[in-house]
Amino acid sequence: MKMQNIHTIACAVSLIMLGGCASRSYVEPTQGDRARVRFSTNTTDITLLRAYDDSACTTNEQEWMRLRNGVYLVARPQRLGIALWSHHQNAAQEVYVGSDKPKTVMFFGSETVGQMVYSCAVPLTYKFEKDRDYEVAFAMTSPSCHATVYEIAPGVEGATRTQMKSFTSQTTPETAYCLEQFKKKRLY
Repeated sequence: MKMQNIHTIACAVSLIMLGGCASRSYVEPTQGDRARVRFSTNTTDITLLRAYDDSACTTNEQEWMRLRNGVYLVARPQRLGIALWSHHQNAAQEVYVGSDKPKTVMFFGSETVGQMVYSCAVPLTYKFEKDRDYEVAFAMTSPSCHATVYEIAPGVEGATRTQMKSFTSQTTPETAYCLEQFKKKRLY
C-alpha cells in the first residue's frame, strides 16, 4: 500500500512539473468595451503571462495564462475565431480583454538550450481598442526575448496583420520596476 501511495505522489509531482497549474486562470469581461486578443509564444518551455493594475508591475499581480509551443498536459485551448491562426494549439489563447484603459502584462519565458536554461521577461503596457482583434506574440531568441502587438483586421483579399508596437526585455526607465517582479522567487 505504501508503494502505491509513493507512486501516486510521484506521478502528481511529475504532472505538476510537466504541466504546472491550469493553462488559463484569467477571467474575461463578459460586457462593456472589449477587444479580442490572442496571446502567443514560440517557446517549447512554459511561458507565463501575468497582469498588473499599474505599469510599474506592483499592484494586484494576476497570472492570466500559461502557454507552451508543444504538448501541455493541462492545456485548455481557447479560440475566439481571430484570423491568421498559425500556432500549436497550446501555444496561444484567445480571450476578451477590457478596452476601457491600458493593460499591463508581463510575459515570463524560458527556453532550454543544451544544458542551459535561459529565462527572460517582457513587460508591456498597451491600450486595446474596442471591437478590434489583436495578437500579442512573445518570442525568445536565447538569451533575449521580445513581444510584439499586432492588429489583425479583415480585408478585401483576406485578413491583414499590422505591427502596432514592439517591446523588448531591455530595462528602460518605464520598465525598471517590473524587473523586480521578474527577479522574485516563486513556486511556479
